[in-house]
Amino acid sequence: MGGGHRIDDETRQRRRFPADRAPAVRAAVDAWLDAHAVGADDRAVCGGASGADIIFAEACLARGASLDLLLARPVEEFVRSSVLPDGPAWEARFRALLVAPRVRVRVQADALGPVPDGENRYARNNRWMLSHALSLVSASSVHVLAVWDGDRAGGGPGGTADYVAVAHESGLAVDTIDPAVI
Repeated sequence: MGGGHRIDDETRQRRRFPADRAPAVRAAVDAWLDAHAVGADDRAVCGGASGADIIFAEACLARGASLDLLLARPVEEFVRSSVLPDGPAWEARFRALLVAPRVRVRVQADALGPVPDGENRYARNNRWMLSHALSLVSASSVHVLAVWDGDRAGGGPGGTADYVAVAHESGLAVDTIDPAVI
């Protein structure tokens, strides 16, 4: 299971994942997947946003793993909110994932029903990804990766800190890659 920060918007004051760090993050994700011997017998789970999610998904598919892409919104809404703001190249990469062999795309509202009033759809997606991963294999077989700067206060509900907290609450260890220090 992998995810983390989106590519920084150019106006972002405190940089977490500048676009020029994407190749270094990909190399670190590749090393992590190698360390966990991810391959054709494995199923990866992620949320699909630009940045960490797409990098993780592409790296898993390159190793022959299957991928469950769990989207917080219907595809076109998701593209507008979580992919396209970071540029057309990210949109092309996302759309390639949608049609790639070994990828199963699921939309939160279709799988879980409408988002209840007062609930954050992205926080719900973090919990859904975790419960989905745990439904596939035993907890001891779930490995969690977060491309994250370590700021526990940043991002708000549904952000990367929330993703890490949800995994920890379930008793899972989380390995992190900080784009600023790799």
